[in-house]
Amino acid sequence: AREIDRSVTLQLSMRMFSDLNFVSKFKIPEDKLARFLLIVQKGYRETIPYHNWTHAFSVAHSAYTLLMNLNLVELGILT
Repeated sequence: AREIDRSVTLQLSMRMFSDLNFVSKFKIPEDKLARFLLIVQKGYRETIPYHNWTHAFSVAHSAYTLLMNLNLVELGILT
């Protein structure tokens, strides 16, 4: 199985929020976003084999990839 270090997933999650303009649109301070993501990450128990932080990050990254590569917002499919 491929694994990404948990600290890297936090950095990438912050980048996704930024790339999707959530940080600027909603005026989210980066330190608050970082704390929020840490709290979400710590809320998952890694002993659970499927619904854990790795799965949550994977789902978020898949959605991010679709949004960025298919231009769904620009095409008016998503708002």
